[in-house]
Amino acid sequence: MRMSAATMINGHGVARGGPVTVAAGADIVLTARLNEGDILTASAQERTRFGRGGIYDVTVLRGATVIAE
Repeated sequence: MRMSAATMINGHGVARGGPVTVAAGADIVLTARLNEGDILTASAQERTRFGRGGIYDVTVLRGATVIAE
């Protein structure tokens, strides 16, 4: 998935959240600040599936810099 951080910008021009869907729970580590105009790329890897759920590892990048895990 690739998107602009523009949809997540607050009044100070800094991203502080955005479109995230979590069904049961998640641990999200933000590692860097986002700015207006940043282009983000997210990739996910399925670790296991069970019933209607599963466990996924997701990495969000700005270029080559990890922004969130």
